[in-house]
Amino acid sequence: MRASLGLAGVILLCLLSACEREVIPEPPLHSGPIIEPENINILVRADGAIFWGTIEITRDELVRRLAIEAPKLPQPEVHINADPKTKFGDFHPVLKDVQDAGFLKIGILGGVSKT
Repeated sequence: MRASLGLAGVILLCLLSACEREVIPEPPLHSGPIIEPENINILVRADGAIFWGTIEITRDELVRRLAIEAPKLPQPEVHINADPKTKFGDFHPVLKDVQDAGFLKIGILGGVSKT
């Protein structure tokens, strides 16, 4: 003889089977504290020389370093400083390299001569 569960019995069985399932928590996106990266400080001198912090580098080296730093999460900020007598023609390529690398936070410090 077959027993009929009825609607209440089916609902009860569904609830019981749901309670028996093991719930596996999802891992956190970051395991450990988020460490804010150090800002990248770039200086463009009036003579066109480029510095990464205190180290003089070529423009090719700048592009290489930016390509290494840009994908990091969280992404560092880039602060570009220019001597007051730096010409825009010397400053603009550096700014474009930073933008082309994909940096989202770019600060421009100091002044750039329009001549």
